[in-house]
Amino acid sequence: MIVKNEEAMLPRCLKSVSGLVDEIIIVDTGSTDSTREIGKKFNARVFDCAWDDNFSNARNFSLAQASGEWILVLDADEVLVFESRDQVKKLLSEPGVEGYFIRIVNLLGALREFETSEDFVVRLFRNKPEYRFTGAIHEQVRPSISHHAGENFLKRAPLTIYHDGYLSELIQKKGKVKRNTSVIIKALREQPGDPFLLYSLGCEYFVSDCFKEALSLFRQALSAISVREGYMPDLIIKMGLCLYKLGELSEMDLLITRYKDLYPLAPELSFLSGLTKLDMGKLSEAEQDINECMMHLSFGSPHYLGIKKHQVYQVLGEINEAKHSWDKAVKFYFLALQSQPNYLYPLHKLVNIYKNHHPGVRLEDFLGFCPPDTKYRLLTKLDWEIDDEAVIYLILGLIRDIMISDLNIAQLFIPRFLEILNDKQIALKNLRTAATAALAKAAVTLACYKAVEVGNTSEICKKLMDNIKDILLWKDENKP
Repeated sequence: MIVKNEEAMLPRCLKSVSGLVDEIIIVDTGSTDSTREIGKKFNARVFDCAWDDNFSNARNFSLAQASGEWILVLDADEVLVFESRDQVKKLLSEPGVEGYFIRIVNLLGALREFETSEDFVVRLFRNKPEYRFTGAIHEQVRPSISHHAGENFLKRAPLTIYHDGYLSELIQKKGKVKRNTSVIIKALREQPGDPFLLYSLGCEYFVSDCFKEALSLFRQALSAISVREGYMPDLIIKMGLCLYKLGELSEMDLLITRYKDLYPLAPELSFLSGLTKLDMGKLSEAEQDINECMMHLSFGSPHYLGIKKHQVYQVLGEINEAKHSWDKAVKFYFLALQSQPNYLYPLHKLVNIYKNHHPGVRLEDFLGFCPPDTKYRLLTKLDWEIDDEAVIYLILGLIRDIMISDLNIAQLFIPRFLEILNDKQIALKNLRTAATAALAKAAVTLACYKAVEVGNTSEICKKLMDNIKDILLWKDENKP
């Protein structure tokens, strides 16, 4: 490992390999916190290495300190997941293998609503002096192993590394973009025009939402690399996204059309093509591209930007909404919501269609998009004054769950549900959510007696739900 000021992350990482590794090598590049002391508590051998703006130099210094037959490389913001020590020992005893690709799952975006992307990187390999990292940044050991042993001696391991260093909060806290940009610019002075460095610098601008600057660098890199380069698909995808963000749809369409056949299994290319066609009003072509994307996602092909099914369903909803195919649109918005309940944009789209277009499918059929616990958790996180549509929809869904559940199961949710309704209703200024909370309390209280059918409680609860649905679908003519 190479580290600097990782006292918050390091213990978690080291615990993940406790009992698996025979020695821990930590190379510190200038920590001013308790990183070194934490490493020593885990019996790590800690070495100092002056930082020279080159990750490979630090990596290779760490490799030189290792005494074992095999080397596992981790970063402090990573956690290794494996079945057992015996599983790993079996991998290390495989004949004719010089190294293993390990699946890396990157957590992206904001901590509370993150997405993921995946990659396979050589992180486990034999300890040989000829196997060394190259590249000032985004350093890799694979090229040297391939050069000396051959690509056929690299296999995939059934191991996973979870990496949260790309979460926006951590990127900002650590100043990663500023550090990486400085390293790459220095390297470009020594290797002007190097396509991988241009691509890497473009990626730093890309994650900072500087799409114009990123696009310029990606164009330079694209003009200088072979289509066989491993990072080529990612370059095309990020370049396409830059063009999309900048509104350059015609150029984006030409780019995707040119490279789509070269990388037919990269679902992002079909996804970007579909987005472009949708914005250009070519709805049938857009639907074809998005369906193609969905097919490749289903077959588990490589994902460069972590496209998820809920995003694909959302675009299919938007395509069918643009075609005025209301039943299909609400179906796809429901599937998007069901695939990722934390992402509520499809919910607002679904409610809007019911408000304005009256599709043939009942709204009640879409209330069971997630388990009651998830609905309750979402209710505790939402702002009841601002997110009134989502709140009312979730309340309707919870009442529905209670009504169709066995009484013993329903009574597990009822006290918590009533508690949050009482707490929120006290201070509510939003009349829609306040009225909904009052009606919901009555419905849930009556639901407690549904087993004995006192006064035909089920029918009354349904009428109360109808009243709540009317509140949800009420159109305020003063709002756009």
